[in-house]
Formats: sequence, C-alpha cells, structure tokens
Amino acid sequence: MPSSDDRSAERERERPIESTDPQTNPLQDGPSPARAGRDAGPGILVFNTSLQVLHRNQEAVELSRRIQQAETGTVSGDVLPRVVTDLCHKIRRDLQLRIDAGNWGQFQVRRSIGTPQELVVLNGIGLPDRGGWQRSRILIMMKEVGPLG
Repeated sequence: MPSSDDRSAERERERPIESTDPQTNPLQDGPSPARAGRDAGPGILVFNTSLQVLHRNQEAVELSRRIQQAETGTVSGDVLPRVVTDLCHKIRRDLQLRIDAGNWGQFQVRRSIGTPQELVVLNGIGLPDRGGWQRSRILIMMKEVGPLG
C-alpha cells in the first residue's frame, strides 16, 4: 500500500507547473517579441526541485506559447506546455533517485515535439547539488529546429 508520502509525491507530479512571477509569466501583457526562430538562441527555463520557475528567457516564453497553441489550440493562463511539464517531472524523479544513490553527476533527458518539418527539441538537464535536494536544479533548453506556428 502506498504511503502518504508516495501519494503526495504522485499528486505533485500531476500538478501543472505555474509561474506567478510577472517577470517569468509566459502570458504577460504587452507586445509580442519577434518570433523565436531557428536563428534565435535557445529558450531557457530553470526550476528548483519544487518545480517553481526560477528563470525564463524571452525565447522560452515565445516557444512555450507556440507549443501550447499547437498542443491545445489555445494559450491559457500561465501554465507551461504539457511536454515541458512532463519533462520536468521526469527529471525531478530521476534527480531524487540519483541523489539518494549518491550519484552527483549531471544528466540529460531529451524530448521533441512536432513533426519533422515543425520540430522543437527540449533538452532537460538535471543538476544535482551536493548541498542537497533543495539546492538541486532543473534546466530546460528549448530549440526550434523547424518552422513552428
């Protein structure tokens, strides 16, 4: 029978990741920046192990909007696209397992979304910290490798 901690962790994994900080909100009001295309730098998202957004650059904001539009047909609230959320949860689980095992090496998990003609690659990097679980980080780099939107 799962313990209360196991059930709590399961609920945490299924909860959408939201940003309440206006500096990192992907749906902030204002003019839309130039399209983050293949020539733009990568979108960068940084999370703590509670899956709070610590940093998000403008390229990540734009790609998140466009991925969410492609996934759902709409852009709603300040919730990140499902593919990003799922990747964060996967890396978070792997981070916990590695830290528990004393494995302090960085690791990468890659996902892609779209078609070969409209592809965004997500590189997720788990950054364990010897200072403990709370100091570890998750880095997601998003890069468009084909036209999207």
